[in-house]
Amino acid sequence: MSTSTTASYSDLAVDSRGHVLIAGPECPGFVVRELDAEGALLDAVIVGPHPETVHHFAGVDAEDSRYIAYVRYSGQPATGIRKYDRDGVLVWERELGAPEPTPVVFAVNSTGDTVLSMISEDDPRTRLIKHDVDGALVFDKELPGATISVLDVDTAGTMAGFDWSSQSGVAKGSAVKLSPDAAVLWSHEPEGVMNRAHARWLAGGDMLFASMFSGTNNSTVGRYTADGTVVWEHPGPQSTSTIRSSTSPPTARASWPSASTGSARCGSPRSRPRATRACPIPAQRTRWRAPG
Repeated sequence: MSTSTTASYSDLAVDSRGHVLIAGPECPGFVVRELDAEGALLDAVIVGPHPETVHHFAGVDAEDSRYIAYVRYSGQPATGIRKYDRDGVLVWERELGAPEPTPVVFAVNSTGDTVLSMISEDDPRTRLIKHDVDGALVFDKELPGATISVLDVDTAGTMAGFDWSSQSGVAKGSAVKLSPDAAVLWSHEPEGVMNRAHARWLAGGDMLFASMFSGTNNSTVGRYTADGTVVWEHPGPQSTSTIRSSTSPPTARASWPSASTGSARCGSPRSRPRATRACPIPAQRTRWRAPG
């Protein structure tokens, strides 16, 4: 039950019932598959089958609502976000204007706050758009000179992300922590080259961060405290026996984040993803279906 990543990132989330949601681009559109706690397939839903639209599944909140962003680059370019309840009924939709040329990154926390990141590389800047659980706009901000993808949001609104602006022509970047009003609190540049990144808030306020360079063995995984101190940092498979630490590594494995907080985020602004190729739409009724 694998999904292609040619049109969007494949995403995974688990709701409060233990149902697994797997989302990704497939012919004839963006498909969300739902499995029960035993792994039995419950549903396979086509979300917005428009062949020129790219979709991103942010995950679920504590009420098991699902959040999806869409970007259409051709025809009438558009960006928007949608919230669906656990039964796939559209709760609200917000249109956010024309997209930037690079992919969007979409994150949601357990309380239903969402943050959409849109990056312009030619004139470096980031547009961050935050909505609350009811779809009310919290802020729509531009960060000049920054190229930041918000990858996770905690219940207080603090954001974990990746800043590409430190690359200076090479595939480098920084893990960043942003305040609830999008001010950068700290940044840390891990070792190694990278063009994709993941981040997750852990219980207690630590950030778990992973980055990689597509098509190579270059990767880095690190854990950082709330003030940005390195707990440990693993520089990748080329030096698997080495762990750098500013404090003693934890003796117990870090607990996996609560499933109700959504899916781990992955982002790369390097190139615009290709839209799902055109193909016949099955003659079947599907939930979640909406224009775009």
